[in-house]
Amino acid sequence: MEELFELELEEPFELELEELFELEFDELFELEFEELFELEFDELFELELEELFELELDELLPAN
Repeated sequence: MEELFELELEEPFELELEELFELEFDELFELEFEELFELEFDELFELELEELFELELDELLPAN
């Protein structure tokens, strides 16, 4: 009887908590990281690459 009760209690709680945390963390981190990285990397790379290429190309190309 005790074993049955243990099993019945353990399973639902494990599942509920796992599902809850998985969902909450996945959603949270996905959104936060996606937004953060998208913004930071887009801005960073766009600026840095543009500046880099502009400078390098200007230096490399002979003046007209």
